[in-house]
Amino acid sequence: MTPARALLIGLGAAALAGCGLLAPPVKVSPLERLGEVGRGRTLAQARCAACHAISGTGPSRDPQAPPFTQVARRYADQRLDWELEAISQVGHYAMPAKALSPSEMRDLDAYVRSLTPRGDASPAV
Repeated sequence: MTPARALLIGLGAAALAGCGLLAPPVKVSPLERLGEVGRGRTLAQARCAACHAISGTGPSRDPQAPPFTQVARRYADQRLDWELEAISQVGHYAMPAKALSPSEMRDLDAYVRSLTPRGDASPAV
């Protein structure tokens, strides 16, 4: 390869890389970052209710699966999103992995936190 050709390829690559810098950033509202309680409840019903009590009342179907109200109390001051990410990737204790997208994790986090006694646990940001 001649030096001129190498220079031309390098300049072309730099120009393409620079195009990405010109793209406007994607704006995500604070509410989208925090998740949506209704979507979280729907997801919990579909993916978690076979084992966990998700509604805030009664015991879980699986005695080893804590009710979501207990999970909400346990993680009231902690990062539930980290636990959801671990559950999504490798599972949790006797629980199998459940693949969750980042938005699904935010929605589940929002729903579980809505089950605190006053529904005011601080969401993970």
